[in-house]
Amino acid sequence: CRDLVDTTRFKDILPVVGVKDASNAKKGDLIVWKHHVIIFEEMTQKVKNDLYVTAWWAGTRQKDNGDNIRNNVIYGKYKLSGDFIVRRPTK
Repeated sequence: CRDLVDTTRFKDILPVVGVKDASNAKKGDLIVWKHHVIIFEEMTQKVKNDLYVTAWWAGTRQKDNGDNIRNNVIYGKYKLSGDFIVRRPTK
């Protein structure tokens, strides 16, 4: 994650399409911040100044529940805040 937050790296395969801004995000884009990466699916809602997105996040420690958590991957709503960047895979 540390390398993906560095906007000078991986420009050829993961170009940056937003810095602290997810308004141009498309399904499949990566939203990266200091210790996390989520795979963007859609904007969910904006509450006051807080933006929420629906996305996939791998690496959860939560147990499978047969619904939104399966095989160490969780699907849910995430609040975007602080410093994050949006990267779009080219392949």
